[in-house]
Amino acid sequence: MRNVKTKEEKINEMAEKHFNLVWFARRSPEQVEQYPSPAREQAMDALKEIERKFPDDVLRISSVDGDFWHGFNSGVLASLRLIQGLDAATTKEEEEAEFEEFPFLDT
Repeated sequence: MRNVKTKEEKINEMAEKHFNLVWFARRSPEQVEQYPSPAREQAMDALKEIERKFPDDVLRISSVDGDFWHGFNSGVLASLRLIQGLDAATTKEEEEAEFEEFPFLDT
């Protein structure tokens, strides 16, 4: 039997991927080296894991067109967060709050 993912699971996976790519683009190994321990080691491990999981995306972020790809990933992340928030909203007020938060790009 094939594992079929729900729309919600797919959206959550996409949001996590683009969160990681935006987080990656906002940090350099030189910046991470300045972090205090153990945050430094955790951040370096996270950078390596993102490079391993998304090698093509990391190449694009690191290319001459990196600013474009960082902007693209940021826009995707913001849009997915809006979709997640609207899906979770149970009142009109919560829906309005989601629109007011957009674009939410904290990493």
